[in-house]
Amino acid sequence: MDFNQYKLLINSGNTGIEAMKIDRTDYYSFVRAKINEGHSQIIISSSIMLQVLRKMFVEKKAKIVSIDFIEDDYDYLEQMNNLIASVNKDRDYFYDLMEELSFLSEQESVEIKNIRIKYRKNEKPIDLSLSVNGLIKAGENEIVGGEISFMVDSIWENVKTWI
Repeated sequence: MDFNQYKLLINSGNTGIEAMKIDRTDYYSFVRAKINEGHSQIIISSSIMLQVLRKMFVEKKAKIVSIDFIEDDYDYLEQMNNLIASVNKDRDYFYDLMEELSFLSEQESVEIKNIRIKYRKNEKPIDLSLSVNGLIKAGENEIVGGEISFMVDSIWENVKTWI
């Protein structure tokens, strides 16, 4: 599956977030050009990552592929990978995963760097990854745009009160 990258940017009027596709250009040049046009970058906090994860898990029936953290604690990562595997075998374990991640987020002891989920819609595979720097990687197909919009709307609901 081919992947495309999208950068989340707050529009120049601060009235929403746009997912802008990065087409064969240098990432930093792309971001610089968009900032010069009046857009602002966004950082996706761990609490927003958890809100997005919850919404995608519940409403889209997504499978959690991975959750990566900024700090490399291999023992903790192994523990989290085991918990994610449990969730993917039995969705009832999602509560336990969210409790663990929420506790860490509240304590600000662990920052989430990236989440990756997969699911199917209309028999098409959806593969989305969201990073702390507002970068989305998406497996390309004809319906992924709507799924990215769903994710962006969820993020905006959490961000708009800060602006």
